[in-house]
Amino acid sequence: MKTSQSQELEERFLAFGVNVIRLIQKLKSQLPFSVIDQVVRSSISIGANYSEAQNASSRADFKNKIFISNKEANETSYWLRVITELTTNNTLREKTT
Repeated sequence: MKTSQSQELEERFLAFGVNVIRLIQKLKSQLPFSVIDQVVRSSISIGANYSEAQNASSRADFKNKIFISNKEANETSYWLRVITELTTNNTLREKTT
């Protein structure tokens, strides 16, 4: 049974994933497909793995799914940093063109 706290966190992860997708839709003309694909996949995977953890078959399964969710959050953070550099750093754009 999900607690109100776990439901709230699941909703926040859902909102985060949706917000990342909305951001990407606005910036897609400035980004390579590979970056778009990676950040979308990792950002929505955070909530998906958290949701799966809530129905884990064992404590070990729960820990593993939370661990994966955390890894996906770290990966998403990396990709968002890449996007920030690609869209706001003129020096980087000059070096790559």
